Amino acid sequence: SANKNIKKLRAISAVCSLTSSWQQWVSDNETKQASEPSGWSPASLGGPEEKPKKTWVPKKPPAEAPKEAPTAEEAKAEPPSRIKTKQVVKTVTSGVQEKSAGVGLLTEKIQKERPLSGEEIDKLLKKKSSPTRRRKCSNMVSSLTKSWKQVETEQRYKKEAEDANRINALSKKFSAVGNLKSRWQTWASEHSVGQKLNPFSEYFDYDYSMSLRLQKGQDGYGRPKEGTRTAERAKRAEQHIHREIDDMCYVIRTMADPDPDGKTRVTFGQLFDRYVRISDKVVGILMRARKHGKVAFEGEMLWQGQDDAVIITLLV
Repeated sequence: SANKNIKKLRAISAVCSLTSSWQQWVSDNETKQASEPSGWSPASLGGPEEKPKKTWVPKKPPAEAPKEAPTAEEAKAEPPSRIKTKQVVKTVTSGVQEKSAGVGLLTEKIQKERPLSGEEIDKLLKKKSSPTRRRKCSNMVSSLTKSWKQVETEQRYKKEAEDANRINALSKKFSAVGNLKSRWQTWASEHSVGQKLNPFSEYFDYDYSMSLRLQKGQDGYGRPKEGTRTAERAKRAEQHIHREIDDMCYVIRTMADPDPDGKTRVTFGQLFDRYVRISDKVVGILMRARKHGKVAFEGEMLWQGQDDAVIITLLV
């Protein structure tokens, strides 16, 4: 197949490159050894032997003419070598540089281009037939993933540390004992003020209570204090009363057709007979409705049987 042929060609190229480098090393070594002077070397690894001192005289290298590059004719005359050689130009870079360059290239590609789908990523990683290149690509991806995970872990640890510091600062500022103490002191002061205003308490202070008493016309006069349970009950009662008034107005509206002036009128006796089945507070609801301007009738009070002919006019 094509992959096997490519692998064979690459293996042949590697062998040729290795052979050429070996031949070059042999020729360089021969020239170097021939030009080096003969030095002293121990006869054995044993103890030193006493020998007469000799004066070292540098040995002249053999007078040889410098080798010249063979010409084309000489190259043709020489017998061809059995080992085929081929010049291969290859740039050697360190593994660290390759790794950093690959990671930077992959990161830049992922950031600038659109997000790749799963099929495109597989195609990008598998388009090179060399297993070494595929292994390098996988190493790049794994190292990039590890670096991303490390950054995420550092960010998470930093956030957790900031949260812990914030919690510690808040706990130091607002301690449980301090909160309990301040709440107790607040309750004690409010209780003492309440006892001074309570006429049934032995600590009741008349002058103090009269100084805080609201006069007619002031805001809040005749109403319970805001935020108390009495105020909450009063609010719920007011909502209930308004709901009953609306129900009565609806019943009056369904009992008769409106007059030419657009207002509906019924007698108190008719309304009482109808509404008593819903609620027994007919008169009280009517008085409240008149106070809020939703109905109108004559007289200050209505009595069953006595005021059955009184006309009640719906104003809304």
